[in-house]
Amino acid sequence: YVYRTLKMADYDNGYPELLPQLTTSSLTREVFVRRFNELLKYQDLIQTLVCEDKETGKVVGTVRFFVEPKYIHNAGSVLHFEDLVVDGAYRHHGIGSALVKIVTKISKKYGCYKCLADSRKELLPFYEKAGGLKPKEISIAVYNQTDN
Repeated sequence: YVYRTLKMADYDNGYPELLPQLTTSSLTREVFVRRFNELLKYQDLIQTLVCEDKETGKVVGTVRFFVEPKYIHNAGSVLHFEDLVVDGAYRHHGIGSALVKIVTKISKKYGCYKCLADSRKELLPFYEKAGGLKPKEISIAVYNQTDN
């Protein structure tokens, strides 16, 4: 497998088909291209990583992260990651664990004092084993109604 940042060509390499395995998603080419181009200006702080099957060229895993500069902790930074998904046919091959390890290594490269992810309770053993992530406190959210 090859682990790398998302490319524009990945729209045709299975990236849109991967996302509905995580959550509701109907990513059109137009929306993908627009968002991809928008995020280029933030590429130092926001990235999408993918795992590509070298034999097929198919994107079989992905995770997205951003680095948040803070005022606290001596103006430190926090890496947040989410949208981690591995294609069902490729699960239990270490791809998800590798993506978590890559992200936690990137957090150290950026000098982040912590690396955060929201998760469902049943996935906590995976995150603890994959990257040493431990439950800290609760995460709260409000979901706004959108047309997306």
